[in-house]
Amino acid sequence: MRSLSLLVVTFALGLATACEEQDSCTRALEVDTHLEIGEGEQELTLIENLDRVPVSQGSQGGNHIWIGVRTSGIAPGRRGTIGRAAEAGPDIVFDLLDSTGARIGDGGVSETPLVGDELEADLIGAELFVDSWEGDNDGGEESDEEALYTLRATLLDRCGTELIAERQVYLDW
Repeated sequence: MRSLSLLVVTFALGLATACEEQDSCTRALEVDTHLEIGEGEQELTLIENLDRVPVSQGSQGGNHIWIGVRTSGIAPGRRGTIGRAAEAGPDIVFDLLDSTGARIGDGGVSETPLVGDELEADLIGAELFVDSWEGDNDGGEESDEEALYTLRATLLDRCGTELIAERQVYLDW
């Protein structure tokens, strides 16, 4: 009898999670989709074309940009709590391209829930790793501070919505 009760509760939780996921996708479809790129480790500052973006040097000598996104119209996912299962967040890929279109930096997150809801959700503090030879370090030549780079974010949520945003930026080494 006890295992039957456990089976019923498990089935009910699974059904509730599937309904919540469908509701999240349905709610996301009711909102215009939008993706903006931002930077910052603790707080998101949105990036406009031709902004200067700081490049940080990590403790092991590598270079990175603290990056994030602000979204609307996507299923942001949800962290698990007691009585509520977690929902996978979107897959987000970040690329940094030089003026020839060659990728010189990348990063991303997979299935990490965003903070917010379908109307507006943020991801803050992801790392985009920049090839170390681009910076002013012992590993290579000094970078051109006036070179223009393309910063791209590609997002795919579990409902099948895909968004791409790009900004032309200068890097502050």
